[in-house]
Amino acid sequence: MPIHTNASPVMFTNVMTLPVNGVPWPYLDVEPRKYRFRLLDGSPSRSYKITIEPSNGNEVPMAVVGTDSGFIEAPVTTDTMILGVAERYEIIVDFSSYAGQNLTMKNPRDFSRNEDYAKTNLVITAGNGLVPSSLVDLNFPTDTGIDRRFRFERSNGQWLVNSVGFADVNNRILAAPTQGSPEVWGLGNSSGGWAHPIHIHLVDFKVLTCTNRGVESYEAGFKDTVFLDEGEVATVIARFHPWAGQYMFHCHNTVHEDQDMMGVFDVNNTKANPSRGDQFSDPLNPAFAAKPYSGTTDLNQIRTTVLPVFANLDIYPSD
Repeated sequence: MPIHTNASPVMFTNVMTLPVNGVPWPYLDVEPRKYRFRLLDGSPSRSYKITIEPSNGNEVPMAVVGTDSGFIEAPVTTDTMILGVAERYEIIVDFSSYAGQNLTMKNPRDFSRNEDYAKTNLVITAGNGLVPSSLVDLNFPTDTGIDRRFRFERSNGQWLVNSVGFADVNNRILAAPTQGSPEVWGLGNSSGGWAHPIHIHLVDFKVLTCTNRGVESYEAGFKDTVFLDEGEVATVIARFHPWAGQYMFHCHNTVHEDQDMMGVFDVNNTKANPSRGDQFSDPLNPAFAAKPYSGTTDLNQIRTTVLPVFANLDIYPSD
């Protein structure tokens, strides 16, 4: 049973609770069997380090089967999970050994640079078939070494990427990858005192390295957001296609991105060479105006006609 978990803090005087699907610290009645959950950190700024514990405090294993962009190749078992703003993971939890017991999904109050309030350590309380050993084959691009480096920093009261803010229209294009080519990006958190979950539009990437904490085992699949704690540097690899044009990458802490910690990459350098296929730099382009849906609603036709169009885009080709 998929559960979409969106934890955005709500404060009552000096006590803050964490709503899940809009309900502060809810209770979920589960059967003694396996459940599949989809976790999303929808908080504006708060990151989490999730565990699931019964009353004896022993951490319950979570089988991670998916990341931001879909299945990983094989399940990864972990008893704790870092969840940065906008990151998504799919997990399977087996409740078969806990009939008649309550389990609590918890979060340490002192994790990362989060403000500490009472009850921010409590997320949700929940009170059978085998997980497949193989899920999907993923074609990751070949690591070619770091092509570009980006600093997410705070300077003179501004949140910037490589000393440039998104409002600097003339300078905010920081990269021009070639359409269809892989690149390795180095992403560094040099702001001090803050965590930055970095989100890259258009592409899905593989996390190659991360200083300090290392690459978590459950970060094994394609992702579009990577958590950078204070002082961390991560390298990610992505293939920049299927489309050309301008796209954003930014810190997904809402406060930071709203105050300019956002850059642009221009696939195929279309701003300088519009003939190369610039389609998206003008948000007022009439082609993108809302219009009534006139396509099919027949599920069989969607399966046989619509979905193959996306599958044949060949977003993840073999090298």
